[in-house]
Amino acid sequence: MLITPFQSVSADESQSFNSPIRYIDFSNGAADADALAGLLLNAYACRFDGCSFQGVMNATADGAENAALAIAGNASNYHFENCHIGNNMWRTRTAAGSGQLNYIATGYPYPQHGIFRQCQFVVWSETSTVGMVRCADGDSMGMLHLYDNCLFHNVSTNWANTLAAVFVEAAQVRTSTIALKDCFAIGFDEYHVSDYGTRFQTNNPASAAGGGLGTEATG
Repeated sequence: MLITPFQSVSADESQSFNSPIRYIDFSNGAADADALAGLLLNAYACRFDGCSFQGVMNATADGAENAALAIAGNASNYHFENCHIGNNMWRTRTAAGSGQLNYIATGYPYPQHGIFRQCQFVVWSETSTVGMVRCADGDSMGMLHLYDNCLFHNVSTNWANTLAAVFVEAAQVRTSTIALKDCFAIGFDEYHVSDYGTRFQTNNPASAAGGGLGTEATG
């Protein structure tokens, strides 16, 4: 596969990839407001193992719709394992309500079911309203989306600032569940601010901030 800035995998070319895509870096280095993401996924039942997805959020591409990885309406039953999503090197993220992973469907079809397993999500931001995962529209996702043993990390200069939530979303119309299994978040106040139509379910230990948030190691 030839990888260019803003690579798109769409339903009409759907290899539905019966074998997974492995060990590829999808990087969007374009200083262009139209450069949506490192990868736009719009195909059914695609699997990625050990891949990296990075988007450059510079002055012309820091809108809330820009991301490292975008998931569109035909991308049901996706599977990402041992992947790196986001960047914390090239520029701080400032756009309110933005994320490194963006669910972008605005109506039917919308992605139903998906898995992120043992993935690392990273961002560098000093702006509390920036998130990690953006569900921007009421029809952006449905059914079950599992985050299994994932790490969400925001770096801030001298650890001075934390972000309000890992997941930022508009009011959801569809009935969907985001399941957080054995996840870990550093540099965030909580996983989500409010449920809207999305249910957040977790097996992380309960805490005042929602469970699964990083604490300083002592001893």
